[in-house]
Amino acid sequence: MKATFNLAVLNPIIGSMEMTCTVYPSIIEEVVSGLDRMLRQPTGCFEQTSSKNYPNLLVLNYLKASNSDQKELMEKATNYLDAGYKRLLGFEVKGGGFDWYGKPPAHEGLTAYGLMQFVDRAKIYQVEPDLIDRTAKWLLGQRDGKGGWLNSKRALHRWQGMNAIANAYIVWAMTEAGYAPKISAEIKKSMEEAITSKDPYLLGLMANVASIAKIDKPELLEKLLAAQNSDGSWTGKTTSMTKSQGVSLTIETTALSVLALMKNEQDGIALQKAISFIGNSKNGYGFGSTQSTVLAMKALVEYAAFSNKFQEAGMVELFINGKRAGKKEYSANDKGAIIFKNLEYYLIEKSTVKIQFSKTKTPLPYDLELTYTTKQPRNSVACLVDLQTNLQKKLAKMGENIRLTTILTNKDSEPIPNTIGLVGIPAGLSVQPWQLKEMQEKKVFDYYEIMPDGYIAFHYRSMEANEMREIHLDLKADIPENFEAPASKAYLYYWNEAVVWNQAQRVRIE
Repeated sequence: MKATFNLAVLNPIIGSMEMTCTVYPSIIEEVVSGLDRMLRQPTGCFEQTSSKNYPNLLVLNYLKASNSDQKELMEKATNYLDAGYKRLLGFEVKGGGFDWYGKPPAHEGLTAYGLMQFVDRAKIYQVEPDLIDRTAKWLLGQRDGKGGWLNSKRALHRWQGMNAIANAYIVWAMTEAGYAPKISAEIKKSMEEAITSKDPYLLGLMANVASIAKIDKPELLEKLLAAQNSDGSWTGKTTSMTKSQGVSLTIETTALSVLALMKNEQDGIALQKAISFIGNSKNGYGFGSTQSTVLAMKALVEYAAFSNKFQEAGMVELFINGKRAGKKEYSANDKGAIIFKNLEYYLIEKSTVKIQFSKTKTPLPYDLELTYTTKQPRNSVACLVDLQTNLQKKLAKMGENIRLTTILTNKDSEPIPNTIGLVGIPAGLSVQPWQLKEMQEKKVFDYYEIMPDGYIAFHYRSMEANEMREIHLDLKADIPENFEAPASKAYLYYWNEAVVWNQAQRVRIE
C-alpha cells in the first residue's frame, strides 16, 4: 500500500523551508492535529469564530463518549470552548436568530448552523437556558407556509437566499435538533426537490434527515451512491448553503454523504473511498473553508466512533526522489505519532515523495507537510478578486503619516460573497484605531481585524458585479529602520484555495 506525491517549491527564502511527515495511530489523532492550524484564519464573525469553536467541540464530544484517557487533548479542546461560546452568543440578534456580526436582520441559514452547533455542545456541556428552544422557535417563525423559509434581506449574494439548497440545509439543522415533527411539510418538500434535482449536496442533506426522522426514502441513498465519483468524492451540482465552490464544495458534499452512509450503517467500499478522499483533502488550514472543515471533521470524528477499528502492527517507509528518507516499524499498541523530520534536505525544485506501508492490511492516517516562505507567492487564476496595494512613500521621517491604499476589485460579472483582504503592514508602521473604527461606521468595509502576524483583515459581506472598493489607511511611522511587510492577499472566504497575492510593501523610516 503506497501513495505518491509530486511537490514543487517556488523561490523559497533560504532557511525557511521545513518538511515533516507524521503518521498517526488513529483517525482521531490525525483530526486533532489540524486544530492549531485552523487558528491562523481570520476569526472576526459568527461563522469564523465557529472555525475555532466547533471542531474542538466535535473532538471533545468523541473523546468523552469513548472514555478516552487523552487528558492533554481534552484540556486543549476544552480551553477554547467557553471563550468561543460566549463570543458566539454576542452575535445573536435582538428578537431572535443570528447574523455574522450580530446586526439585524438575522439570517436563517446561519442561524440553522448555530443551532446545530449548540445542539452538539449541549451533549457534553450546559448551554444558556432556552437557547436551543428560542433559536429553533425563531426558525419556525420564519417558515413561508409553502414548505420553505422566508428570505432574510441579507441572504442575497452571501449564504444562499431561500431556494431548495437553503430549505434543505435548515430542514437538516432542525431535524438534528429534534424538531422534525414540527416541520413535516418542509421535510416533504425538500425531499421531493432533492430527488428531482439529483444534486448530491441536496441528496446528502436529505438522506441524513430521512435517517434521523426515520422516514423510509431509500431512493435518496440509491441516487446518492450512484452519483459518487471514482475518487470517492461527491460534488454538488451548483453550490452549497455557503455558496462554496471548488474543493470546499466537494468536501462539504462528500462529508454530508459520509454522514448519511454511516447513519444507514453502510460500511462498504463507497464509505471507505469517501473517508480516504476526505483525509487526503486536508491542507494547512484544515479541510478547505470553515464550513467544509467542520463538516469534514464531523464526518471523520463520527467515523472514528463508527468504525471502532483497532490498529495493526506494520511498517512505514518514506522515499523522496528515490532515496529512503525514513523507516519505522510499529506495533498494535503504540500510542504516539511517528514523525519524520528534516525532510527538506532531500528536496529539489520538483520532487517526488512516496509513502509506503507494509506488513499490515490497513495503512495508518498521515500528514505530509511542506512549508516555506517566498516573496513570490503563486496567484490562482480562479480567484474572482483582484488586489492592489500601494504605499505612498518609500522613505519617511519618524512621526509622520504614510498613506497605504488598498484596492479590491470583483473581476466577475456576478456578485461575489464574503470577500476578505489580508493587507500586510510593515512592522515599523502602526495603524490608527480611530481611523479603522470610523471607516467601518462609514461602511468602507463591513468588519476589520488586526491580526498578530502583521496583517489587517478587511471583511466584506459581498461585492457587487465588477465593484471596486478602496481603503486609504494613514499609517504612523514609529521606528527608524528598513521594514518590509508580508505580502498581501485576497480571496473568498468559502473558496479559500483560490488566492490572489500582491507584492510586499517596503519602507525606510529615518
